Amino acid sequence: MKDVLAAFFERYTRVVPSDGEYIGEDGLFYCKKCNTPTQCRIRVGGMERIVSCMCRCRKEDQEAYEKKLEETSRRNRVMSLKAREYRKRRYSAGHSIQRMTVR
Repeated sequence: MKDVLAAFFERYTRVVPSDGEYIGEDGLFYCKKCNTPTQCRIRVGGMERIVSCMCRCRKEDQEAYEKKLEETSRRNRVMSLKAREYRKRRYSAGHSIQRMTVR
């Protein structure tokens, strides 16, 4: 099992930082924009491994995106409920008018 984990982490651990990163004193990659780590050390199966993690500015961007998505979803739900209520009132008003004219 340890061999499988080691192979997995070896395969998916980046060796070269991207354009927006630099290598810090501790050997981890750091974001150039917010100067927080984009990698962290974890212990898995008794072995210490370096994995990717989100820096502060990326977390903030992700939270802002999720908040905007939630607001959009809420707004769409409200509009849908309003449209449904409008159709219901319009139908019931039109239906009662038809009954009045038929009788």
